[in-house]
Amino acid sequence: MPDRWIEAGLDQPPQIAIVEDDDDVRAALAALIDSIGCVGQTFASADAYLDQPPTTPPSCVITDMQMPGTSGLELAERLTPTLPVILVTGFPSPDLERRARSAGVSRLLRKPFSPGELIAAIRTILT
Repeated sequence: MPDRWIEAGLDQPPQIAIVEDDDDVRAALAALIDSIGCVGQTFASADAYLDQPPTTPPSCVITDMQMPGTSGLELAERLTPTLPVILVTGFPSPDLERRARSAGVSRLLRKPFSPGELIAAIRTILT
């Protein structure tokens, strides 16, 4: 995938912000993002992201839905349509799907999801 960024005319790999309160999940997502030639920027909460946004603007944001403080959906409402957002939840519902669409979320992923599902969502957003 790194060659795709060169072919697309990008001089540097896309930055992906990862907003996740679980340390292990956040580290695993960052490793996955790095493995596809992107740069993962990690944040332990939506509030941490909002308090100190990335110095390099991300190409998209991956955020968990349920976190202490500001939820992933609330973060998406603040960031879209400026930034594409992938919202991840372990508790999907028709209401959440409706609210996510209304907020402009690019993709709603249900836990557990495969690495391939996330990579496909990122590729769709970035191309």
